[in-house]
Amino acid sequence: MSDDHAKLTIREVAEAAGVSRMTVTRVMRQDPLVAPKTRAAVEAVIKRLGYEPMHAARNLSSSKPRVIGVVSQQSAATEAMGLGNEYLNILHLGALQVCNEANYGLIFFPALAEEGIDTYVRRVKTRQVAGYVLAAPSTETPGLVEALLASDIPFSAINPADPARCPLSVLSNDRLAVRQIVDEMLRQGHCRIAFAGAGSHVRASSERLAGYLDAISGAAEPRQEPIVYETRGIAFGDGLALGRRIFGQADRPTAIQCITDDMAAGVIAAAHERRLLMPEVLSVGGFDNFGLAMRLYPALSTATLPLMDMAIAATRQVRDTLDGREVAAQICIDCPVVLRDSIGPGAPVKRRARQPV
Repeated sequence: MSDDHAKLTIREVAEAAGVSRMTVTRVMRQDPLVAPKTRAAVEAVIKRLGYEPMHAARNLSSSKPRVIGVVSQQSAATEAMGLGNEYLNILHLGALQVCNEANYGLIFFPALAEEGIDTYVRRVKTRQVAGYVLAAPSTETPGLVEALLASDIPFSAINPADPARCPLSVLSNDRLAVRQIVDEMLRQGHCRIAFAGAGSHVRASSERLAGYLDAISGAAEPRQEPIVYETRGIAFGDGLALGRRIFGQADRPTAIQCITDDMAAGVIAAAHERRLLMPEVLSVGGFDNFGLAMRLYPALSTATLPLMDMAIAATRQVRDTLDGREVAAQICIDCPVVLRDSIGPGAPVKRRARQPV
């Protein structure tokens, strides 16, 4: 490969072909959804320019770095989202397992704001890092995905809000899991089921809300009306504030599906403050199942975020790409539901007595 070819970027190929950088990426990974005419045009430009992806050239070099970077998010941001140190620890352990298997090194980048996006590109160009695993919520950092794509840097995104932007991604099936929990609430006879924690721009918010709406819209008689509470955050304090606000209302929900276990813990704390019996008067569901769920009273019914499996899968995608192997472009992993004591039968519906004629 000549030096001129080595300097070519995916941006130049896209401009020459008159398509987007994402389209070029999809052609190179043999995406079947690319139109034949577009594929032929892009492949002709790649051949004419002699373009070779950065990671392919790196694989041909004996001096390629055997280091993968994991980009997460600084602790304050993850705490605000209900994602504490347990989230980061599981993420790092999964990535480390894969790197140890293949004699790769691992670097953690927990403070994205301090690093700056240019730093991530520079670390690859100076051969400090070969590729990245981006874990939500860092996937939503403005400009990060675009910068990696423009420089043809291999990366896998864990639960990005828009998987179509990412050549490689690992997703969790949050939508199905939440539907299963809310279906259980419906089966138990609850007629006023709410969802707590909507409003965030991350994938977890939209997918988990969609699962709740799927269950509510498919409910049999009596028909359910969606009750959605938007909150600024999805941590313990947000659940506590929400519970304190709604539990004094006469028409309060009899069941609440929360976006995270941390938020559910706050809702449960507010219920205990008002001496609401659980699950006799109130049922609560959560999402994550990192460990907090079993320490609550009553033990929390929740869905398991398979973060260890996701970290392993994403790191393998990057590792195999660097080693020149075929990889699945997108992997979706189910979230097992664990039903515990926080969900029970709903209170009987009070019907207005028929007036004598």
